[in-house]
Amino acid sequence: MVDPFVHYVTERVREFPDLSVERLLREIRAMGYAGGRTALGDLVREVRPPRQRGFEVRFETPAGHQAQVDFAHFNVEFDDAPGQRRSIWLFSIVLGHSRYLWGRFVEHQDLQTVLRCHMEAFEHLGGAPREILYDRMKAAVLGEVEKHIVYNAKLVTFA
Repeated sequence: MVDPFVHYVTERVREFPDLSVERLLREIRAMGYAGGRTALGDLVREVRPPRQRGFEVRFETPAGHQAQVDFAHFNVEFDDAPGQRRSIWLFSIVLGHSRYLWGRFVEHQDLQTVLRCHMEAFEHLGGAPREILYDRMKAAVLGEVEKHIVYNAKLVTFA
């Protein structure tokens, strides 16, 4: 039933790739199409070009060059303490080139914990990246003075 409208639909989708199936259905029904939405949707999927991911650009780095470090917060209840919720943190390091992720659950975000997690991660990874990005982590960034970030000197010395 959709065959007589293949050329029209193909041209419309080529000209306007984001045109909805509902809009096309209204248009070809006005031209005499008596079929259903499913058949038209199947045709549109066949002729529509693949969508471009314009908003997401991956930042590529060479192997060994960069990693990102961050904490994620979890409020959990452990089996050995039912009814009691505790805050724990996931320390994570993600390698820029391979996107390999290493993580460790910890109870604190203090500098001692951060340094210990770095050492464990580097041991696991077999080395350290040349550069590490921190997203305003409290143990890494002490604040800002005149729009310049002030880093924790002990963490900088560790590097």
